[in-house]
Amino acid sequence: MQGLVDYYDESQTRTRARVKIIDHAGLLFSDKGIESVTMKDIADEAGITVRNLYRYYPSKEYLVVDVAYHLFTTINLSHEICIDPAQSGIEQLQAFMKDVYAMENSHTLGIKVLRFMMYFDLYLDQLDVEHPAYRRYVDLYRQQINDLGYNVMTDILKRGIEDTSIRIDEKDIHDYVVFISQSLLSVIMRTIVKVSENPEINGSLVVKQIDMIINYISLQEKGL
Repeated sequence: MQGLVDYYDESQTRTRARVKIIDHAGLLFSDKGIESVTMKDIADEAGITVRNLYRYYPSKEYLVVDVAYHLFTTINLSHEICIDPAQSGIEQLQAFMKDVYAMENSHTLGIKVLRFMMYFDLYLDQLDVEHPAYRRYVDLYRQQINDLGYNVMTDILKRGIEDTSIRIDEKDIHDYVVFISQSLLSVIMRTIVKVSENPEINGSLVVKQIDMIINYISLQEKGL
């Protein structure tokens, strides 16, 4: 898995400066939203001139997609989820999902990424699909980001199919990985981001959602 700085053939000094820019931009995007943050805001936060910022990023679009790649890969690579080989596939899946929620809920980085993701999804939808920054994210970054969690969950689902604890067809694994990932991410984001606004939203809702997904998958009949 390549880190973001591996894509740039730069000196250590320039690499440190780039990472500093990305870190400060990520905080601003997470706290204020992407659209409302200007390049000047980012330069001021990073303690550099706007002119110097443009030496690293010719436009905000390029910086936004680099922030996305950096944040998504950082939090995924920081996760140390241990899969118990003695567990059945369905037990591994349930433990994996609850471990992901526990880490996202307890890490400041996780919360920051989740907030950024909500803004980033909207931003990417509005970005010109022919823009080089959009093409860079879609053609280069996104597949690597998806592969981080996809491979683990795919292995778990295959284990469940083999021991019959997960009753789905192997040809449908990709669809189920997408379904599980999107469902879990959606409820985690709503819970973590909105909990301060509504006391009725709490972690128990995430656990219930996970249990519902587990029950749905374990009760599926092959071919249906």
